[in-house]
Amino acid sequence: HGAIRMVSKDRNLMAEINEAVCKGCGQCAAFCAPGAIQLRNYEPDLILAQMEALIKDNPISPIIIGLICEECGYAAAIQAGVQKRQYPANLHLLRMPCAGRVSLLDIFKALELGADGVLVIGCLNCHYQDGNDRMLAQVSVAKSMLRQIGWAPERVEGCLMISAEPDQFIGTATKMIAKINEMA
Repeated sequence: HGAIRMVSKDRNLMAEINEAVCKGCGQCAAFCAPGAIQLRNYEPDLILAQMEALIKDNPISPIIIGLICEECGYAAAIQAGVQKRQYPANLHLLRMPCAGRVSLLDIFKALELGADGVLVIGCLNCHYQDGNDRMLAQVSVAKSMLRQIGWAPERVEGCLMISAEPDQFIGTATKMIAKINEMA
């Protein structure tokens, strides 16, 4: 969105964020390899703490961490609740500003902490331009890495939906849990 520019400070080139232009999607943080860019309230340690709380001592198995955008993914989950529809209790949701904020670190930390799978849900038509494409790219790389280390790539899934699709939300979660159960 043009919120980041490189500036020279003490003979070092550093990123500077123009907060007036920043949309708050967090895509820059997900793709910043050294972790220098962080989105306020979505820092890796905060996301990790939420994952730990959802996974630790959880008696339900398998455990699926759902990293969902706050626009369509979260709205579809809320819509399911408003309609008194049930989705699997195995799916534990973590709201993200945009699915494009989901990094490889987020995905692999969830698995490292004991999640059996990670489901990333983004907007069919991303409100932040290309967050959906970035999320699908991260999921694709994660699947490839899992395949390379001998783990089932089906442990990580990404999907796109619109907010008015609670049926797709429920169906996607149910299918993923069935896949994870088949692997056990």
